[in-house]
Amino acid sequence: MRNTQEQTAYILQQKKQKESIHIKRRKRLMFSAAAMAIIVMGTVFVLQHMTNLSNPAVVDEDPKNTVAPTESAVLRSTKDKIIEQQVYGVVNLCARPSEEIQAIAMRVGVSNSYGSTYDCFEDDQYIYVFSEGGAIAGVMASYLIDNPGEYDPAINMNWVRLSENEAVTLARAAVLKFCDSYTEETSESYTVSARGENSDVPHYPDWRVTFTEQVVSGIRRNTITVEIDMLGNVAAVFFGSRSDVTDEELENNEYISEDAAISLALNHFAQENREVDLEHFTVTTAMVEHDGSVVWTMRFEEIENSDGGYKNSWKQVYWTVINATTGEWISSDVTR
Repeated sequence: MRNTQEQTAYILQQKKQKESIHIKRRKRLMFSAAAMAIIVMGTVFVLQHMTNLSNPAVVDEDPKNTVAPTESAVLRSTKDKIIEQQVYGVVNLCARPSEEIQAIAMRVGVSNSYGSTYDCFEDDQYIYVFSEGGAIAGVMASYLIDNPGEYDPAINMNWVRLSENEAVTLARAAVLKFCDSYTEETSESYTVSARGENSDVPHYPDWRVTFTEQVVSGIRRNTITVEIDMLGNVAAVFFGSRSDVTDEELENNEYISEDAAISLALNHFAQENREVDLEHFTVTTAMVEHDGSVVWTMRFEEIENSDGGYKNSWKQVYWTVINATTGEWISSDVTR
């Protein structure tokens, strides 16, 4: 009986020892697994943190760690930039009489300026006209308003004869400075032409440089004109009017053909009892975008007679504008 009890006690003791060993093994395995998980999680965290540091597109979601955008990242209007830079002195709101400001606005091309929203600022050298939203509409040297000085002897004595390349370089720098739509990247969309006066008499402007923006199909988006005076300075910049319609939107529309536009113009001239035909007139056409719409502009210029004269003793020139989508007549004018 004793032997049986001792054997039973021995078996129970062995069983407890084995269970203890299994428990210790399980604990060691669990500890090892937990430790490995901690190491893996820590590695992932470090890798993610390093990725965030190298990738500026990753934004920390913790508001306390959010970096505020720098001032350079905030879009500013041309007006804000000119006021801040103060290249030619402090830029202040123009204090000229309202009639004079309205005349200046109309001169730089702000249409219907008596009802338009625009601002006029001035520094020691230039007058700036800004359309609604801070976009610049025109820049003019103050002397063009206060004292044109076209025949000032002092100006004549200091007349600077710029070459065409020099005039274009000077004009391009002015457009890059003031015009948001003309940049190094977009300059390929523009054609540049320069016209100077081949004269020994100083005058204003001495050079007129034109930047014409066109889409691939040839639709004219805008025209910017830079006038350079006799002293070799930029005297005026006229920025035209450019809408926010994309090039793709313009090119995806359907327009009437050039021949159809000319035919419509001739029919309209006939209704006005104007003797305009392609036998006695040359015609120059262009598709031009204006306020998001595209128009055909046409210039009919009378051809000289065999004796060098004209039917009415002077050369007739007619302008007409027709909606390029509907063919609707918009306006016509006559000059000599």
